[in-house]
Amino acid sequence: MEKVVDFLSFISLIYVILPILFLIGLGIYLAAGKPVTSSGYEKIIEISKWYIVSVALVFSGNLVKDGFTERETGIKEMQVYDKYVDLILEADNIEKRWKLAEYFATVTPTDRLRERWVEYQGKLQDDYDEYKKLLADEQKLEKLDTSATDPESALEIIQRQKAVYERPLVSKEPTPFRVDIFYLEETMASRDSKGKANQLAQQLASTGYLVKVKKLTTAKNAEVGYRVKNNQIRSEASELDVASGVNALIGGEYEIITISYKTPNYISVFVVD
Repeated sequence: MEKVVDFLSFISLIYVILPILFLIGLGIYLAAGKPVTSSGYEKIIEISKWYIVSVALVFSGNLVKDGFTERETGIKEMQVYDKYVDLILEADNIEKRWKLAEYFATVTPTDRLRERWVEYQGKLQDDYDEYKKLLADEQKLEKLDTSATDPESALEIIQRQKAVYERPLVSKEPTPFRVDIFYLEETMASRDSKGKANQLAQQLASTGYLVKVKKLTTAKNAEVGYRVKNNQIRSEASELDVASGVNALIGGEYEIITISYKTPNYISVFVVD
């Protein structure tokens, strides 16, 4: 339908331009000093009358009508946009948002709205691909046996990264912040790191954090990515302010380290002494 309207508008434009070109040509002809007979003038007048009555007024009216139709269509599209916004906000994870975009990119009747859905789906593509990869990795790891003493398993890391894509664009309720406190197995003999970890957990839990205390085994701490030798708080860059707040609550003596992977609403505390 939109292509038909565009075609008619194009034809109308041609019929508006034609007489202008004719008048320009006539002006050049007269300026060159070439004579025009009385019968020629009569033909010009007759053609002009025919054009004005049967062509120009009709197509000019169509142009005005198309302008109003375009404006009305625009208003209706804005109303539809409002409904679409509600649909997207109600989709509480990227899987639902992807399926909505895929559906409307296929069935939306108007070209302009459909193109917007195709564009939105393109913006979701990278995040959706990453989500599907994390989902596949999670399913593989769930089939494997994991050690109960493993403080930070690959499965937990993937689940936290996947959680980024499993929440609505706008949340009505604040997401509780999770803090895992690790005590080192190798320091238990010389220092009561477990007792201190439990004490810190009570402090943080009383301020609204979701806290777990876990043991960091000597073998695990020897792996790349751990190798903890001092009191530390680890956080992603976007949540360093929360890490600083936790550090202030537990004494302010912990080194804050920024990690490169995503851990939404989560920081880890390592107690050495």
